[in-house]
Amino acid sequence: MHSRQNTDWSKPKIFKCFWCNMPAVHRISECKQRQRQEADKKKINTQNSEPKTNCVLVQETNLTHDLPVHPLFKPYYTTAHIVKPDGSSIPIQMLRDSGAVQSLISQSFDDSPYTHTGETRLIKGISKEIIEIPLVELRLRTASDDKQVLCGLVSDLSEGVGLLFGNDLAYL
Repeated sequence: MHSRQNTDWSKPKIFKCFWCNMPAVHRISECKQRQRQEADKKKINTQNSEPKTNCVLVQETNLTHDLPVHPLFKPYYTTAHIVKPDGSSIPIQMLRDSGAVQSLISQSFDDSPYTHTGETRLIKGISKEIIEIPLVELRLRTASDDKQVLCGLVSDLSEGVGLLFGNDLAYL
């Protein structure tokens, strides 16, 4: 037979806050110290995410505006170049998305640096709505490679992002 420990259920249970590490009657979600630190962190992120308007010289005649990128995207963000048929290139801000099966490019270019393949792809985002998008081919130059790639063409991506780098291009 197993004996039960005598537990007094009438006494309030005292929790240890895993944020401030103090024995307290509050949990981490209610910790005032954590709430103050999170509020301070939000203020800093808001101040650092001011839109940037400075231009960067990429090639002799190729200027690009340094569009703002959300601070949480920065570790997964890089600049690549789309190489046009005449050999000139267009800088593009690329965001790695390890949850994306298909890479996507924004239609925001004045002079389309891609070729329509005549094919389409079906994609489903977080809204679970399935949409059909055209497939385009382009030459993409990254720090490690220079290849012809296929991307889905979408009307818009997140601010500051020109190409969503999915798992189909993870080898680059």
